[in-house]
Amino acid sequence: MVVIAIDYGEKKIGLAVGNTETMTSSPISIIKKAKTGFNWDELKEKIMEWEPNRIIIGKPLNMDGTRSDFMEKVERFAKKLRSRIDIEIEFFDERLTSFEARQLDEDSEMIDDVAAKIILDSWLNNEHS
Repeated sequence: MVVIAIDYGEKKIGLAVGNTETMTSSPISIIKKAKTGFNWDELKEKIMEWEPNRIIIGKPLNMDGTRSDFMEKVERFAKKLRSRIDIEIEFFDERLTSFEARQLDEDSEMIDDVAAKIILDSWLNNEHS
């Protein structure tokens, strides 16, 4: 099964693609927000290019596991995405993914696709190990 992971941010969205049979994943894209908002057509095009069976969106929780204030924004984003794409969407804990992505790529400010890959790797390991 092909899966897309999304690391949602207010300025950028990171995307990664993975496969449950091979248990592999790769970062694929970072979509930047313009002054007019996200380019939904670009996001849909990037997602549909891979023909995923499921989309995993990082769920921002506080370190103690409670809902973060940012979760409401992520849920609004997911609702808008559901209205544009008929693919199952699932949330998955993303605690520390940005920290881990920075550890892997200290020289880059653009870590959102790597963070999406980490979310996807965690989901693959949790759901399919």
